[in-house]
Amino acid sequence: MTVRCQRCSWTEGLVDRKNEYIEITYKENSDPVALIGKVGETTFVVQFLITKEQPNNEDILKVVSSELDCYLVDLEERDHWQYAKYHCTTQSNIYSSVHWSYVSEVNSDKSMI
Repeated sequence: MTVRCQRCSWTEGLVDRKNEYIEITYKENSDPVALIGKVGETTFVVQFLITKEQPNNEDILKVVSSELDCYLVDLEERDHWQYAKYHCTTQSNIYSSVHWSYVSEVNSDKSMI
């Protein structure tokens, strides 16, 4: 049984790339499809970099949105942001069709194992 974090949520908006954020890519394409920024302890902003009007993007957006729900809202974690950063380093991230890469605010390094 999945218990959703009643206080956790994400919404579409602009991500400030001067602060730490997570970049989402899809399959073998290295171009990002979305960015995730932390707004508060339990609130995240997601900036989609593709639109559903482009061919094949509607399916990509559905898959990415599902993962966002899973990792930012549904998981029973104390700190969803820390878990999302951890997820960037996992094997499941590498083998998934949706790849998460953490970009730190200090040196804009990406990490995905």
